Amino acid sequence: MTLSFFYGTVMRGQPSHDVLNDARFISETTTAAKYRLFSVDDRYPALAEAVGSGLSIVGELYDVSPEHWEAIVKVDPDWMHRSRIVLQDNRVVESMLADIVQAGGVTLSDISTYGGWLSYRTDPG
Repeated sequence: MTLSFFYGTVMRGQPSHDVLNDARFISETTTAAKYRLFSVDDRYPALAEAVGSGLSIVGELYDVSPEHWEAIVKVDPDWMHRSRIVLQDNRVVESMLADIVQAGGVTLSDISTYGGWLSYRTDPG
């Protein structure tokens, strides 16, 4: 099992949460202030290492199996990859990171100032 940070459509209550089916939820948490969060075609988020100033991003920590990771990697685009990230408490865990330079054919909007995908999706503005 691997401690893993998720920040988008696989979080609790989100449309793709079933990918995590029997994974053990640990807690809500945030990343270190080293990342930027992007909305991809306003359908799902992508976390990227910041070039310049970064922010902390809210997400959920799970204990997941290799089978969970296999399923997640299959549905994400090629320009997103499994990588290690740093949480606010300095723990290093697995997550999906985007290579924004490689993200062709999609519209990316930096939504980092919302602090997380759920805040962005529920903002009335």
